[in-house]
Amino acid sequence: MRHGPAHTVTIVSLSILLGGQSALLHAQATFNMDLLEKNDHLPAVDLQRFNQQAGQPPGAYPVSWQVNGVTLDARKTVTFRQNDRGQLTPCLKPEDLLQAGVNPAVLSQAPGATSRSCPELNALLPGSTVNFDFAHQRLVMTIPQALMTHRARDNVPSALWDEGISAFQSNYRYSGASQRTREGSTERDNYLMLKKRRERRRLAPARQQ
Repeated sequence: MRHGPAHTVTIVSLSILLGGQSALLHAQATFNMDLLEKNDHLPAVDLQRFNQQAGQPPGAYPVSWQVNGVTLDARKTVTFRQNDRGQLTPCLKPEDLLQAGVNPAVLSQAPGATSRSCPELNALLPGSTVNFDFAHQRLVMTIPQALMTHRARDNVPSALWDEGISAFQSNYRYSGASQRTREGSTERDNYLMLKKRRERRRLAPARQQ
């Protein structure tokens, strides 16, 4: 009986300590808007998304592409939205996925591929992943090979071909002959023929790294 009050105080102290630790664990960093120079004529700035790790505002970003470890030469402007987890997810168009190498037959059967609801890549192509490297403005995608168009290694899609430049070629042919007659005179004949040709070729770009 003599130790009852001390035991009660210990339990209460432990509860307060655990409660304080719980409050520290749930504490989040916040931005003090008073530290920013504000303009009364401009709308308020929402900085809540920056409380999250790697939080970035949605919008259109010019990005480079990397599909299954292969970097595409083409650089595109892609619109990103924020998903339920607070992450940026790309709104990819069917032509974007075709350029990435997705099989047209697979894409035509993908649910929501032609809609404007901006579904996530894994919902369109099961087993796929996408990561937006904001620091390097790079969109990294992995798509199962079963959903891709089968083509030779290092083959470049025709959509990425360079149309080439106008080329001018020139060639010539020269021949000559010399004859000496019985009278002692000499006859010389010279021939010069010029060939010109202009071409426009459709060439594929150099091998991608």
